[in-house]
Amino acid sequence: MQAGPVPRGARLSIVTADPLTLEVPRVFTRWTQNTPAGTYVEATCGADGSLLRLPILAVDQVGEGTRIDVYYPNSVGSEPFGTCADSGTSEFKVHPYGGAPMTVEVETVPAHPGIFTVGDAPDGDHLDDFGGVTTPIVSCNERLPAEPAVCPVRVFGEPAVLRITLTGSDVLACDPCPTGSIVFELARVTEGVPGPFVQQILGSLVRDGSGIERAKIYMYTDMLPGVYQLRVRNLLRPEFPPVLRVEFGLPVG
Repeated sequence: MQAGPVPRGARLSIVTADPLTLEVPRVFTRWTQNTPAGTYVEATCGADGSLLRLPILAVDQVGEGTRIDVYYPNSVGSEPFGTCADSGTSEFKVHPYGGAPMTVEVETVPAHPGIFTVGDAPDGDHLDDFGGVTTPIVSCNERLPAEPAVCPVRVFGEPAVLRITLTGSDVLACDPCPTGSIVFELARVTEGVPGPFVQQILGSLVRDGSGIERAKIYMYTDMLPGVYQLRVRNLLRPEFPPVLRVEFGLPVG
């Protein structure tokens, strides 16, 4: 198992090199702390090194190994499985049925936002606030440029809005949002070359369940249609994150 810095209050994936005994792909609509095959995951969550058994969302096969999706709590909002209020180093232990636990130490931080994805697109929607039309961003990317009227960059002067699904940004929640520690940026791609990243307007960032946040981002009125790269930067940890693809159609009106 390998990991970089991970945030509290986030949904995380743990991937093992070898398959876990008796595990088969499944999704738990009611999160569980023990799979039917007997697997469970623990993490140190307190300064005293105490272990918390993490809720498991799903199990899947990845290559030759097993992926376990877990929720890593924090101390913000309702945390029915317990809280993890520490930062620094946390120890994650995967306990397979009938085998020795696998352990990895990772750095934890208060926030380190990650965008859920659908292919190379962010998981979320293009919103036409003027006409009330909602289109999945992945659909915008698939239909443009063949259908230039979809996902307009603005409608009668009103700029497009993106609603993006995130994890790991609980402590940055705001509604409305000042210019603060989380930044959404777009760079227009021309002939395959991205231009400079420009910060967009964050309207709100709200919690929508354990480990899920939704951001509403307003575009500027002078934006051009075309292909863009999107990234979210956390100014608490300003390393450059991966970029995702977003396409906008022709303006209307």
